[in-house]
Amino acid sequence: MIKTLSLKEVEKYADSIYEAIIVIAKRSRQINDEQKQLIMQETEESVDFDGYDEEAVDFEVMESRSFLRLPKPTTVALEEFFSGKLSFEYRVPEEEEPPTV
Repeated sequence: MIKTLSLKEVEKYADSIYEAIIVIAKRSRQINDEQKQLIMQETEESVDFDGYDEEAVDFEVMESRSFLRLPKPTTVALEEFFSGKLSFEYRVPEEEEPPTV
């Protein structure tokens, strides 16, 4: 079910809606990458390619089973953001000293 998010709630955790979107999107991508690695590990462990004919193995069915058990990355990132579990900071570039001649 889709629910509307309050801007006042967003402002508790970020200075602007744009900042919140960037933070949530970046965390969502991280979660997605973690889930992909987990799925790859599960499929590699569950299939022994030496004893199977490639045409007999239905890879789409195997992958869909793994996907059904994992929550959506965006949902997880939103929950982490609004529960205060996400922290972020801006990187301050180090000032480079001009080369001496």
